[in-house]
Amino acid sequence: MAQEVKVTATKETQSFGHVESIPLAHRRMSNWDLFATWIGANANNGTWYIGGVIAACGFLTASTTLIIVGLVAYALLAVASYMGYQTGVPAMALTRASFGLRGSFIPSLINVVQFIGWAAVNTFIAATSISYIFGELFGWPLYGKPGGTFGLIVGILIMSALHLLSISLGERSVRLIERIGIVLVVVFVLWESVVVFRTVSFHAILTWQPPHHLRMSSGVAADTLAAFNLAWVTAASDFSRFT
Repeated sequence: MAQEVKVTATKETQSFGHVESIPLAHRRMSNWDLFATWIGANANNGTWYIGGVIAACGFLTASTTLIIVGLVAYALLAVASYMGYQTGVPAMALTRASFGLRGSFIPSLINVVQFIGWAAVNTFIAATSISYIFGELFGWPLYGKPGGTFGLIVGILIMSALHLLSISLGERSVRLIERIGIVLVVVFVLWESVVVFRTVSFHAILTWQPPHHLRMSSGVAADTLAAFNLAWVTAASDFSRFT
């Protein structure tokens, strides 16, 4: 690998073969920006959805599993992120060291597929939320009810436009979106918590048990959380390379 990669310095970047490496002098993401990025990545509609899924374990099992799997997953995420910081290259370029140039096509293809799925699932969840907003504002049928598909389609179009806007300027637009997003996420989490605890006491949440036919084992919860958390490992260095 060392023999294959030729490093040439330019005014703005370094080039590792045909892969752009961002030198430290041209990295603009601060500690705060990276913090905001990972808060936004891990406190969003998809995360809340997964929280609802593992609730089928009961509070104690779900919380314990969440902590254990989280520590392991984020340790791996930190290592992958550090690799991006050290080299300045994206995650899929780093796979060349292990698989070679042609071999790296396989993890790259897998990454494409899993991120298409990731974007599709998050878009669907957000679009469902938008359909509920339109239901309140305009009286449109809710998704899941007769005629509710129209609101979902409008929500998908809105979210798709926002996705494209968020990456329109590359790293700069992502950085701006995350700076705004972290504030909104904190506000929404606090707001949602207030609403929940006004409706249900903490004791009731602590002692609630799911119906037997819906109960989830800790193993299934761990598998669900691992799939959810580890998906970011394949993109960690794509962010940290700018810090």
